[in-house]
Amino acid sequence: MTQATNLGATHKPTALKPGRKLLRPDEKQVPAALFVSGTKELAAARLVAAAEWVRQRRLQMGLTQSEASEDLGIPLRQLATYEAVANWPIEARDFVKKNSARIRVSALTRQVANRKWTNKANLMAMLQKLVDGATIRRRGASRVGERDADILALEERLRETLRTRVRVETNGVKGRVVISFQSVDELERVMRLLEG
Repeated sequence: MTQATNLGATHKPTALKPGRKLLRPDEKQVPAALFVSGTKELAAARLVAAAEWVRQRRLQMGLTQSEASEDLGIPLRQLATYEAVANWPIEARDFVKKNSARIRVSALTRQVANRKWTNKANLMAMLQKLVDGATIRRRGASRVGERDADILALEERLRETLRTRVRVETNGVKGRVVISFQSVDELERVMRLLEG
């Protein structure tokens, strides 16, 4: 196995499907300038450039997203983000490149790149909000200050007792308890604690 440059992942050669052309090794290497995390002011422009490069390579190679993920050594979720950005209108991509110094990449990927945009005007308005620094808050984040201290204390006791992630959601007098688990074994352990 050879080390894929700039990504820290290993590249595994895959068997060619009929009609699929093999890229020369120098064509397969991801340009370092696109993925080097250095100055934050150019990060949004690098995201757009990386998205365009990945999309172009994927289409040249005739690969599906999962095949391109393996061939290029890019995680599938990140590749999907690149595809979403590459699907934006050229005006939106140019806007991000021009205003890259004023856009936080984390906000760009969380609030814009991973949404499906059917209206170009809405996309441009959201990008302008990011440039202006008015990031959209998540639904739960706006209610953090409103949570009752008694409920928070009970939530913490539940978390300690069950030894797993617990969330108590209230709506006036009523509410619900959300218990998260990672495996069936953990769910069975929580059930035994609740039954016993």
